[in-house]
Amino acid sequence: MTFRDFHLLITAVLFFSLCHAQGTTQWDGAKVVDGNCYLLVRTAVKWGEAKKACEDIGGTLATVSSETLMSDIRSAFNFYEMSYWIGLNDIATEGTYVWTEDGSTASGISGLWGEDRPVTEPGNEFDCIYVDETDKYLDLQCGTVATYYLCMEPATVPKY
Repeated sequence: MTFRDFHLLITAVLFFSLCHAQGTTQWDGAKVVDGNCYLLVRTAVKWGEAKKACEDIGGTLATVSSETLMSDIRSAFNFYEMSYWIGLNDIATEGTYVWTEDGSTASGISGLWGEDRPVTEPGNEFDCIYVDETDKYLDLQCGTVATYYLCMEPATVPKY
């Protein structure tokens, strides 16, 4: 296989990657970004409601673990100056942040926190994370704030 053939194959795979449920009402408007499907839901809900809503349509709250990915998602949806819930939280153990996607511990995210964040004093209730308008993580009480949310599912490649 030549480099040109390989490049054409990769381009085809990326072009034809689809969301598993795209085309259904639940995933209308989903975008493929960095190999995963993302759906920005512009209904303000609390974190637990957002988590359940994403699961109900076959996804999870999104794993957004870099500034580059945040920027690419904002560009794909052409939305700015909005905040949204993601799947990062420290509900189980204060100060240990995990992704709802797979339960993995978040690493390499220290530069993504907003000023004076995260709040990790024992007993605090700031357990759920959203991305603010400046692409910084903020931890909030899961059940008190309602904002938009971002669902995710791995993109699939159609089989012919």
